[in-house]
Amino acid sequence: MSRWTGSWLSGPGAAREGDPAEEPGHRGERLGLPESGLGSVAGTGRRFLALLIDWVPCAAVGNFLTTNPAVSTIALFALLTVVSLAVFGRTPGHWVAGIKPASLTGQRLSFGHSVLRTLLLCLVIPPLVMDVDGRGLHDHVARTVVTIAR
Repeated sequence: MSRWTGSWLSGPGAAREGDPAEEPGHRGERLGLPESGLGSVAGTGRRFLALLIDWVPCAAVGNFLTTNPAVSTIALFALLTVVSLAVFGRTPGHWVAGIKPASLTGQRLSFGHSVLRTLLLCLVIPPLVMDVDGRGLHDHVARTVVTIAR
């Protein structure tokens, strides 16, 4: 079977077959990030906690303000996320969870990258498609990685 089809036709783990020297030792190693502590890739638990902290107030406000709470919740969440990322570099949920989205270039997250990352995050599927470094599709497109900040 060819190398590219083996990654999805042969089931889980098939993509990891090959030269062990090519495989990263820990999440974020390919990006030059430490294995643990400050600056390491944030785990799924912290990321989910941050999402929950940001989502719940938006859902509560959306339920009280409009007759279509789903649309208003997503709109409020997107607004909160874009503004928070562009102004503060992280959302209130990120702050509470002790994580921070960081640009791979080392620069501050631009407004455009904040918008792009948030739009893809609101589509739900991109965050679920993760690579070996723990980066979702939305992080790949925006060239970011979520790291531990404290």
